[in-house]
Amino acid sequence: MRLRDLAETLQKDLAEKKNREIEPLIKVSKDQADRIQRIQDDILKKVKERRDKVQAFDGQSEEILRRFEQFFEKRARTEDTIKTLEKAKLEMKEELGDLIRKAKAFDLASKGADVNTHVKELEGKFKEFDRKRATFTQQIEHLKNIIMGKDDGVRVLPVQPKLNESAAPKSKKGATPSKSKPAAKKKKR
Repeated sequence: MRLRDLAETLQKDLAEKKNREIEPLIKVSKDQADRIQRIQDDILKKVKERRDKVQAFDGQSEEILRRFEQFFEKRARTEDTIKTLEKAKLEMKEELGDLIRKAKAFDLASKGADVNTHVKELEGKFKEFDRKRATFTQQIEHLKNIIMGKDDGVRVLPVQPKLNESAAPKSKKGATPSKSKPAAKKKKR
């Protein structure tokens, strides 16, 4: 009997130890497993949210890229137009100076026989100058449209001088009426 009592006591002790030590460990283990599962679910949820944000940002990044490309294209068109305007401005300034010199020479030569030739030459030069001025005005309007975002993408090209007018010799500074008369006679031939 003693053995039986000892066996029963051992079983009771084991059952008590199991209830006292092992059961709480099992409960802690289950709690930790549940907690780990919640953390994993939370991490997966956050990863999915960030993935969705990244996908949304991907569409936004394409839009941002498109806007930058448009900005740089607009900037390039603006610079091209400004360069064209500067070139046209310099040409017009030179031609206006030529017209002024020719008008002064005409004033001095108006007493001569070639008055009609000088008048026709001045009228032709003035028409060419006026045509370039109109183109210059169009280019300024085009530049304004680019800056305001109303650009239709059509470039305004500078007016090229007519062949017969561009072949006419330019008068030099300080030209006298006698020097400009032979040039006028050459044009008649």
